Amino acid sequence: MKSHAINWTTAALLLVSASCATAVPVLSVSGPIHVQKGSSATLQLRLSGGTEPYAGFNSRIALPKGIGVTGVTAGALLPAGFTTDYLVTEDRANVWVAVIAYSGTASIAGSDGILLNIGLQANTAAAAGTYSVGFATSNAIPIINSMHALADAHGARSVPHTVTGTQITISYPGLDSDGDGVPDGDDAFPLDPAEWLDTDHDGIGNNADADDDNDGIPDIRDNCPLKANPDQADSDHNGVGNVCEPGYLCWECLPNRGG
Repeated sequence: MKSHAINWTTAALLLVSASCATAVPVLSVSGPIHVQKGSSATLQLRLSGGTEPYAGFNSRIALPKGIGVTGVTAGALLPAGFTTDYLVTEDRANVWVAVIAYSGTASIAGSDGILLNIGLQANTAAAAGTYSVGFATSNAIPIINSMHALADAHGARSVPHTVTGTQITISYPGLDSDGDGVPDGDDAFPLDPAEWLDTDHDGIGNNADADDDNDGIPDIRDNCPLKANPDQADSDHNGVGNVCEPGYLCWECLPNRGG
């Protein structure tokens, strides 16, 4: 019985190892994104689920008309030694940004994170609305392999992978897309009439968020629910946290204070 147990354990380990080896990496763009006419935003190209080193990648991404690309910078996942570049073209329906990053010496570790930050600018020709942002599905226009590729550590072949897109909402000052009384430019959720504020920027609106300032203290028990104060300090014991008191001076927040 003991030897059987060892065999089963070995088989289980081999199965786990095999499943990890066949994991399919994903190239994706972050979002959803909201940008006003005349304003800028950042689209992030991400890698997730990778299990091996990669020598480079390229992608061709469709953007709505009226969106310009201001530049491309390396993300935190891209190590030193990579060259990055981009090319913008247009057709009747879309603006296309083709991005590429490659290296002859360095490689991307098989982990999750941001590969590239793509700067966007909504110009005056941009029409308000919500649009899909996604990867090319054909090589009809041969620009940097038009679709998308993720090279193995030697740059010899494209590793099997999948892609996922997102949405971008273009608005203009004064527009209230969801009719909640808060202009899109001030609305963290311009398409959700039930939400408009996200104090801790965690992607959950304050109305649904049980901890609006993300300090670990639920709003129902927090003596200052919109300013992070995990210590709940209340020097005058009036039920209002120090950081919410009028005229409160945060000594630790001053320049060169608090380390």
